[in-house]
Amino acid sequence: MANWIEQLGDRNPQFLRECRGRLKPRSVMAAVGLSLIFQFLLYISTAEIGTAIRVSDQLNICRTLTFVIPYGLFVLGGYYLVDDLAKEEKSGTLNFIRLSPRPAFEILLGKLLGVPLLPVILIVIATPLHIISGLLGGVSPQWFLSYYLLVAAGSAFVFSLALLFGIVGSRSALGKQQALSAVGFAGLALIVIAPAFMTWNSFVTWRAFGAASPLFDEFNAAAPIEWLYLPVAANSLVAHLFTIGNLVIATLLVWRILLRKFRVPQATLVSKRLSYIGVFYVNVLAWGFSQSGALSAEMSLAGAVFLLVLNAFVFLGLIFALAPSRQMLLDWLRYRQHTLFDWIWNDSSPSVLAMAINVIIAAGLIVPWLLISDWPISDRGSTNLLSPVPILLATLSIVTNVLIYTTLVQIIFSMRLRSPLIWAVGIVATFAFVPLTIIAILTNGSSDRSGLMIAVWTFLGLPFWQASELGNVSIGISIGWLMQFVVLLLLLTRLARNLKQLASHKQTVSTP
Repeated sequence: MANWIEQLGDRNPQFLRECRGRLKPRSVMAAVGLSLIFQFLLYISTAEIGTAIRVSDQLNICRTLTFVIPYGLFVLGGYYLVDDLAKEEKSGTLNFIRLSPRPAFEILLGKLLGVPLLPVILIVIATPLHIISGLLGGVSPQWFLSYYLLVAAGSAFVFSLALLFGIVGSRSALGKQQALSAVGFAGLALIVIAPAFMTWNSFVTWRAFGAASPLFDEFNAAAPIEWLYLPVAANSLVAHLFTIGNLVIATLLVWRILLRKFRVPQATLVSKRLSYIGVFYVNVLAWGFSQSGALSAEMSLAGAVFLLVLNAFVFLGLIFALAPSRQMLLDWLRYRQHTLFDWIWNDSSPSVLAMAINVIIAAGLIVPWLLISDWPISDRGSTNLLSPVPILLATLSIVTNVLIYTTLVQIIFSMRLRSPLIWAVGIVATFAFVPLTIIAILTNGSSDRSGLMIAVWTFLGLPFWQASELGNVSIGISIGWLMQFVVLLLLLTRLARNLKQLASHKQTVSTP
């Protein structure tokens, strides 16, 4: 045992450090005891005392544990990781770990494997009951192999996401309240991540198992899901390759960001190169589900709306994730050549052009699809082709609107403010939602679809108006876009002035 521990320490000292800190007899006994108590309570609540347990009872026990295992791993493991990183940041040991000669990947891998050890032990103790009850209830052994493979892949993604949340959150205002930060991620895992994981696998990955899956009663009645007209759920091998492949891609993207923030905490959250890849990947993945022969015209239109909403949230996050700080702008002005290549690829340059490229990447996929597809947009419910002029004008308006908020955030980040992120979030939220809310309240129930109203809504960021005359739509969106363009020019002028002031400040500082 001593030789094994010594070899482990040579391979990954961080993992050994976590094992020594967490695998204490009292903690391990508590995890084992809690797991056994839960299993006992589950058993007596399912089977009647004094009677032989039935096949249906075994299946109910297996079904319950099937849901409990990923929920327990994602919620408890994520909580432990975020809480640990917050403690490391508060005590100052996180910066000490960064100075270690060991590679950053090795250090973070040691934390990912070592910190959630107690939740893993708690779950591992429950696996014998899960497997035995399932086999006695008629569940296929191949399903258990699939289940634990997917739980392992899902845990790798969630734990990586928790590491990123902890690294980023530990340096924010939320990181000062370590319990709040950890509870926040645990709540995200409980409400969003774990339900999404189980729902997707129940509908898609395990559909081909049929009655050999303990979840078949609830989910097999739904229509099979297709991606790019490929029946993903119809074939077990295709479903597993698709699910695990996307989990691996998502985990790799998270690790790219994680390693970047661990090595250079002052860097932007996402590099420009990675943002281009991420936007392309998310749009192709989401768009593929709309390319299905099983979808009606109404469902396909709902998919288009979902894709637009998804991109709105993606761009909103990138606006803050790509904006360099004032110090990064100073370094860029001092050491770079300020070429077009720099504006596209250098992470210290202003993020305006990079955001424009990201929007163009998304529009290059969505706009042609909107123009060539039939949509149920007429009053009689028939399918029509959308007119290209309003679609192109609406696209220009959306691009301009995103650039307005990007430039506004970059102006705030270039100023000497104590908490520029808080200022940026507050100002963007105010301009994005308050005017829209006021206009929506004032026009509630109004049937006015004039060009003026469409122009107002377009200027505020919503260049759409259903069941309007084509001429009114085109004129209204054009007027609204022109007003947006004027605002964008004013903001770009102000950003150029700020950069000029930073450049003069740089020259003043560098002058002996």
